Amino acid sequence: ESGRLALPLTTSAGAATLDVDTASVITSPALLIRAADRALYAAKEAGRNTVRLFRVKSTGGSQTRTEAA
Repeated sequence: ESGRLALPLTTSAGAATLDVDTASVITSPALLIRAADRALYAAKEAGRNTVRLFRVKSTGGSQTRTEAA
């Protein structure tokens, strides 16, 4: 016994990416941050040790949508 305490850790992560053609539509980082936040909550809902990636895409004009990648 070394006297050390072992604590199990789990990690959930969410990330968001931006398509190249969508980058010109985004005028504020808030949309990308919201997409990453949604991805994080999706990872948490899926269980422990999970990663979810969302992609922000242009749907034409100034419209965008977020989808699971």
